[in-house]
Amino acid sequence: MKKLKYISIILLWIGLQVTVAQGQESTLYLMMKDVPQSSTGRTVSNNITIESVRTHQAVSKVESMESTGQPNPQSRSLQQPKSKYLKGIYRLSVEESQADQLIQELQGYDNVQVVEREPEFQILVVPNDEQIAKQDYLAVIQAYDAWDVTRGDSTIVIGVSDTGFDMDHEDLVSKIYLNLDDPINGVDDDGNGYIDDYYGWDVADGDNDPTYRPSEQYSHGSNVAGMAAAATNNGKGIAGLAYRSKFLPVKLAKSSDGIFNNSYESIIYAADRGCDVINLSWGSDGSYSSIAQSIINYVVLEKDAVLVAAAGNTDAELDFYPASYDHVLSVAKSNNNDEKATKASWSYYVDIMAPGKDVFTTNINNNYTITEGSSFSSPLVAATAALVKSVFPKYNAIQIIEQIRMTADDVYDKGNNSNYYGMLGKGRLNVFRAVSEKNVAAMRSFDTEITTSFDGEVFGGDTVNVSLNFVNILRDLKGTKVTITCESELAHPINSELVLGNMYAFDTLRNINVKVVIKKDVPADTRISFRMSYHDNEGYDDFQYFHMTTAQDFHSISNGTIQQTISSKANLCYEEDQSSADRFGLKYKNAKIASSIGIAIGTQADRVSDNIINNLFTGERDQDFLASTNTRLYNREDVDEYARGIFTDSAALVVQGLLVEQEFMLWDDDDNNDFLIQEYRVTNVTDTDLAILKMGYYANLNVLQSVQNWVTWDATNEMGYTHTQTAGQLMVGVALLTEQDLIFHAIDLFDANGNLLDLASSVSDATKWSLMTTDKLSAGGAEGNDVAMMLTADLSTLAAHASEKVTFVTLFGYSSAELISNLEKARAKYQDFLENPALNWSQFACENAAVPLENSVDFYIYDDKSESNLIESGSDLSLVGFDSNTVLYYREYVDGYFSDLYAMFLQIFNPEVVMRADPTVYYLGDNPANKVQFIDESLTATKWSWDFSNGFYSKAKNPIVTFGNEGDYTVKLAIVTELGCEALGELFFQVKQRGAAPVFQTYRVCSGETVVISSASSGDLRFYNSTHATQPFFEGSEWETPALYESQTYYVSSTATENESVKIPVEVTVDPIMARFRYLPDTIDLSSSEMIWISDESTHAATRSWQLNGVSAGNNMTLTRVVSALTQMEILLTATSMDGCESKVSERVSFATSTQPGVNQNTIRRVCEKDLVWSQPRYGEYFAFYADEGLTRLVAKGKQAYLGPVLTDTSFYITNITDYHQSAAVELEIKVNSFDPTLTASPDQLILAESQYARFSASPDSEIASYQWYMDGQLIETTKTLNYTFFDAGNYAMELVAMSKLGCYDTLVMDYRVSSTVLSGTESNQMEVYPNPANSLLHIDVEYKAIQGLQVFSVLGQRYEISWVSWDDGMTAVSVSHLPSGVYFLEGRWNDEEFRRRFVKI
Repeated sequence: MKKLKYISIILLWIGLQVTVAQGQESTLYLMMKDVPQSSTGRTVSNNITIESVRTHQAVSKVESMESTGQPNPQSRSLQQPKSKYLKGIYRLSVEESQADQLIQELQGYDNVQVVEREPEFQILVVPNDEQIAKQDYLAVIQAYDAWDVTRGDSTIVIGVSDTGFDMDHEDLVSKIYLNLDDPINGVDDDGNGYIDDYYGWDVADGDNDPTYRPSEQYSHGSNVAGMAAAATNNGKGIAGLAYRSKFLPVKLAKSSDGIFNNSYESIIYAADRGCDVINLSWGSDGSYSSIAQSIINYVVLEKDAVLVAAAGNTDAELDFYPASYDHVLSVAKSNNNDEKATKASWSYYVDIMAPGKDVFTTNINNNYTITEGSSFSSPLVAATAALVKSVFPKYNAIQIIEQIRMTADDVYDKGNNSNYYGMLGKGRLNVFRAVSEKNVAAMRSFDTEITTSFDGEVFGGDTVNVSLNFVNILRDLKGTKVTITCESELAHPINSELVLGNMYAFDTLRNINVKVVIKKDVPADTRISFRMSYHDNEGYDDFQYFHMTTAQDFHSISNGTIQQTISSKANLCYEEDQSSADRFGLKYKNAKIASSIGIAIGTQADRVSDNIINNLFTGERDQDFLASTNTRLYNREDVDEYARGIFTDSAALVVQGLLVEQEFMLWDDDDNNDFLIQEYRVTNVTDTDLAILKMGYYANLNVLQSVQNWVTWDATNEMGYTHTQTAGQLMVGVALLTEQDLIFHAIDLFDANGNLLDLASSVSDATKWSLMTTDKLSAGGAEGNDVAMMLTADLSTLAAHASEKVTFVTLFGYSSAELISNLEKARAKYQDFLENPALNWSQFACENAAVPLENSVDFYIYDDKSESNLIESGSDLSLVGFDSNTVLYYREYVDGYFSDLYAMFLQIFNPEVVMRADPTVYYLGDNPANKVQFIDESLTATKWSWDFSNGFYSKAKNPIVTFGNEGDYTVKLAIVTELGCEALGELFFQVKQRGAAPVFQTYRVCSGETVVISSASSGDLRFYNSTHATQPFFEGSEWETPALYESQTYYVSSTATENESVKIPVEVTVDPIMARFRYLPDTIDLSSSEMIWISDESTHAATRSWQLNGVSAGNNMTLTRVVSALTQMEILLTATSMDGCESKVSERVSFATSTQPGVNQNTIRRVCEKDLVWSQPRYGEYFAFYADEGLTRLVAKGKQAYLGPVLTDTSFYITNITDYHQSAAVELEIKVNSFDPTLTASPDQLILAESQYARFSASPDSEIASYQWYMDGQLIETTKTLNYTFFDAGNYAMELVAMSKLGCYDTLVMDYRVSSTVLSGTESNQMEVYPNPANSLLHIDVEYKAIQGLQVFSVLGQRYEISWVSWDDGMTAVSVSHLPSGVYFLEGRWNDEEFRRRFVKI
């Protein structure tokens, strides 16, 4: 698996990239494993201690990830237990210039598992969208239906690890999770290592202010927090999906430059603070990190927090981290049409999609914005996790993840989603289904282990073992099956169907092995994906993937002493090959010896093919070779580390037509572990002879100080070596093991002052040819230089299609004699190697059956390695049958030339039948149809023939068979493999009849009591913990339970007869009475500020009794007590059930002086007269509000209060009572905006005989911003001045509602008199119209004479039809019920005169 090295983390919303500069100090993460110790206490082997790391000159600081908080000598908390996942992980602060060197150094130690840089982060800018936003995604995910099921729980907290937050936003401020145990006072009150983390924490800057950077216009953290947890149902802004849940702000972007810092620590902090859910809307498409996985395991598996992460915004298949780690709920972005959105990543690691396109959410400064990205899909799923936890409080984090994933809506039929089949997770989030569906099924595979012959490296043609582990997470699974298919043609599983049988909740099946055959010509560094499809008999349908990646085209071969990088295109040890931790260069005993080695093959100065350095300053090299067959590791009995491959010079400027088979050999025994052999079989694939052909081996070997080295040629032993002048220091030599003539050229590269000596900075092919054709037998001069050597083999003329081997050996020793000794050992080992051709072909064969090779190129096959007896030649061969394992030898013939001689191993494969029954013994009646599952676990079988000896037969692989009778059955299975091999196997299977089941009484006890379980019908009982348990926990005639505190079900069978009975569930019901109370500072009784309110919240209680400090306090549901004189109170509640069972609970409550509060900066301090002032103070949870500085006039208590109405400038005084004893007060000063206009009328009184018009106005008009004029309660005008025409005499209620320019309102009222001469005063008194206003009937009361000609008009002159009734006594009733509400005039004749009366219809 790749190590994480350089990655960039991206905030997952769409925008522009901002380039940021790195500082001079870097952070590394180090994971170390435990090392064995000797009896003296010293570590053994090649290990390093953390103390040695701490004192390393490049390291300035070492911190253990097990304690991420800041040290605090005042901390009162005990040390937390060690975490098995965080153990051995450290954060190192190092000098940037030495970081890479330290990484390489630490990687050389055996106990260093991983060392990697801290992830680098990129900050993106969110674009603004001017369209009107609606939260339409809430309907898509069925949030409204979900809120009918649950609105969450305020005690369930979502941690949001992000850039920073608007802590005063109107839609976020009330939803911030406050750490009441650590108020802001400069002391780490809760002892968690973070001083004053009341509002959260800034892990980037190491302080307690998670506020967003002042330069930000769009706060990613505020955007994300709003999606999950904005205040809901508060009449403003948006609705956070989590409804009641709060969020913990954790800032990980530096305030200075926005660079992310301590991202790992942000996750740990949120988990340690007790967050139930943690959202990560950031990530990287970098590589897997085992350090990060360990941290995630700690958070999810130890701290039980649901971890949700965004899956990326790149339109590509990406494994985005941390979303792609195990135990993380990975969320991709969809649009509101349930399609994969544009700018959305997809992956086999995606678990679910959620809307993230054009979503509306909170932004800074009480604003809102439209944005997009998987950043905003993720918090929707995080919020759903909080809702699910409120419905299923006993679910652990993994169960919540699976409940959400398995209830997603399948949307692969939407749009182009089918193009991404399996890579958009289970579908689109459905919140309603997640919180409402029961009996959900979910199984997951975990800790998949890929085992190969080469430490996990996968090569073409190999058979790989995949060890799978499965856990059932939710409901019981019946008849579970797993079908495995490869997503490409690059591999195929041999045993592709796994029958797991019944799996009960939390059941785990481990080490289920699957054999996978890799295609021979599979490309290097290619991921192969396998789909595991899950099913059971009750409709469960799910899937999951595992992957393996083929080996890269380079390898680092090692015998524990020598390490060297080799590549398929013949590169050796180049420094630029070290972008991965697996590329060593050339090392000896962990010391770097060379980073520049290469080969050159040529015939003249302008015909040189090589990969040797061509610029001594830049390190660039020629790259004339390309891989023909990738170099890979092979197993050989005579070589401990062996690799081979084929390359050509087809990338050279002048192609010479060379095909080179390269082989590398290392041995690890003490006598032979100091040399490395490199063989090159050079073939001329052209039709022309290659004359004057030479092959050179260039090596820039460095011992200790490279500028104080010498090169010497040992002519006697034909060996060149690099050395110092100090006896006993390391020497490194190079020699030729084949018989060609030699040319040796020692090279002076640089002197101690950095001056070039033998070579120019640019090394041409002509220069290299010169080195290959001229001798120079020493280098280093008198003082020593940076030196190199070129050892060249003269092949003379290589005929067309001919081959010749050139073999070099690199030797290590501490004297020339030791080098010579190692050279002799190398020659002996190489000679042995030549006598044993490499195994290049392995094939299974049936005994005495023809062996089809299916070889696409011509083979020449011999039965001996001397090639004296040719038995077959040609392509697509079929060999005669063999009765035992056989080794043959062959050469490939391609395009006119022969390959090297290889071995071919034909292994006789006699298949073995492996089968089992589920269950292993069947009892009639255990399932309704008496069905038994039979499972074939034989490898490579393709045909099956079952005989169950009960009259039933089957050709299926894993048949299900019915047994109706007791008896012993011999089940026979005949198989045929894909090679045509046959085998027969038998299985003895029993069907039995269960004995009579025992009978039990009903058991009911009080909490804490025991009960003896026995049966009157049987004295031989077995007790089990579950119905599917196979081993009883007790056997006997009776069993006494332990003290029970909750209802339990035991499963009991009888063994009174020969066959055990069915298990009978025996339920012991524990009376559910549970005493529980809660308490908090009283907020109702204003007789005192320092009071406690206590409420009984017991379940199933019939009665209760209280004791406070040992004194009886009655049996009321709630209690309120003044605590001013107390420092603590012992509360004891006894609750009694209807059955007489008691439950007691007690708690000691401490009373302390509270921290002084702060005034919320959002509080409006300048108000209008008679306004109420809303106050929500800070730095506490409960407060007392006073109207005087002396704190004698207590006007309110609570988390917030409406104060007033305010009539004049005044102050309120607020104390914190969170800890019951009130703090010092803080003043809230209130100013009243003055606004006192007056209303005038002209004329003061209107006489209709003189005029019908009146004018009304207010002053001073310069202060008034708006007017609303009312007459008798009806709005009639909104102009500055009211000019009104009156038609009827009477008293009119004139009213003006005026608003000042500062937003204050005042209502001015005037009774205005209008007099008329139409009726005399006497006559007016003789007519009475009532009621006014009228609803249904309007009465007219006159003397003697009847009313005539009645009509009704609106103020606009519109006439309305009316009906009326008159009586002889002068009373008339007019029906007005049909009239719309408004002002009307009643006209008619009475006493021979016309009259008009105004009335109001309501």
